[in-house]
Amino acid sequence: MYEFVNLLAKIRASFQRYLRILFLIDLAASLSIFYMILFILNIDFLIEKLWRPPLPPSLILSLILAFLTSGMMHRKDSRINVIPIIEKKYSELSEKLRTAYDNKEEENIIIEDLAEKVSGSLAKVPPSSLIAKKITILKIIIAALMISATTLVSFTHTQISPETLQNFTQPIFGKEGGLGNETVVLEGRPEALEDKVGAGKGGKILGKPTIASIEGKNIDLLLYQGVGTGFEVRESSETRKGEFVQSPLYPVDIVASNVSDGGYQALLGRSAIEKDLINRYAFEISKT
Repeated sequence: MYEFVNLLAKIRASFQRYLRILFLIDLAASLSIFYMILFILNIDFLIEKLWRPPLPPSLILSLILAFLTSGMMHRKDSRINVIPIIEKKYSELSEKLRTAYDNKEEENIIIEDLAEKVSGSLAKVPPSSLIAKKITILKIIIAALMISATTLVSFTHTQISPETLQNFTQPIFGKEGGLGNETVVLEGRPEALEDKVGAGKGGKILGKPTIASIEGKNIDLLLYQGVGTGFEVRESSETRKGEFVQSPLYPVDIVASNVSDGGYQALLGRSAIEKDLINRYAFEISKT
């Protein structure tokens, strides 16, 4: 076996190690880029609605995308032939190295002389010289910048807020929270009022509770039996029983009531759901 064959094998092995280092640099840069993008988009908020993995979803997706991207960039590394690269870098080995390698099994004076000359020149070839220095430096700079940018974004929590994403994803995932003390949903039939209003308060509209939650606001439904010439519906935080004077009972009609103290105008300012709810409640109270 000629000496240049062993030298060529060592150069090839070192060259592959440098390519693996470049792969890691590209992997770090790709991972930083993808993680930064997914973090800003707050992809964790979206994915955790469907599945809660052991690691942050943004990190898992970033690793997958980074490996795929770097793998595509370096898919041909293992098949790279270093002989043309060496001959291109070192003109004294042009054609000689290829000829000597193709005839490495031959034993004659001409091949032995060629192999000796090739071995002397090949011993002076550093494997690092086969890697493009400008490209390597550029890759390192890009990776450093991306890692720094990703670190900054992570520490400053620069990302789309969950509230903004909720507005976009509500048609897909639905609105969180359901009923309870936030919203009363009418199902298109009067009986739904008794089923929905007062949920979480211990009873229905015709029971003891006098507070109903409509569109996030607590409404006092207590109708006093007589307050001068009329009555006024107030929010629960403003109601004080001590300031009312009882008068004889009379049926209450929210449409016909026309009080002089501005109560009717206040009722007109309510929403259609509130008016209908108070009207039905007043009607039921008037029958007792």
